[in-house]
Amino acid sequence: MNTEVDTLSRIKLTALILFNEKGYYATTTREIANEVGIKSSTLYFYFKSKEEIFFILYKEARELYEIKKDKALSQNGARDVEEQIYNLFSISMEFFREHNLYSRFLYRHLIYPVYGVQSKIESELQEWKGIASIYLFNLFEKGIQEGLFRNLSSDDLSRTFYRNLNGYIYELITSNRIPSKEEVDKVWRVYWDSIKA
Repeated sequence: MNTEVDTLSRIKLTALILFNEKGYYATTTREIANEVGIKSSTLYFYFKSKEEIFFILYKEARELYEIKKDKALSQNGARDVEEQIYNLFSISMEFFREHNLYSRFLYRHLIYPVYGVQSKIESELQEWKGIASIYLFNLFEKGIQEGLFRNLSSDDLSRTFYRNLNGYIYELITSNRIPSKEEVDKVWRVYWDSIKA
């Protein structure tokens, strides 16, 4: 492998691990360089700052998630409401299983923003959250019209969806484990059975 590409990959991977374990502020560029086995001056050859590393990792995480989401949603076709909502849940869980470090990174920084740094991507984050929320809200609206759900509003249903998903991901992160597909499906089934009519 090309030495520069290898060093670049090692810097990003090390930063990703440290940001996940210690957080953005507790991680220093010196620590990243030491873990990679390079001098701090070499790290600055690749990145101008810790902030730049953060933004590149954020961009890569978002791109990986978007590829998975776009592929899954393009196959949605004429599926029923349950399948479409399950698909949204499944996308996040597959991303967590297949790109665990990036998923943890995104989750951590969506839930616990890095003040001062995150403000530079705040409008993009709000737009991203908004698009997903509108899509989900519309699915719940359709399900309500079809009589699929208990007597809950679309807002309530959307909030419970995110609370279930985020709570489950938080549990997996704190227990440091990656769930099987069977476990994910059981979590989904308990959630779905709790909201359906």
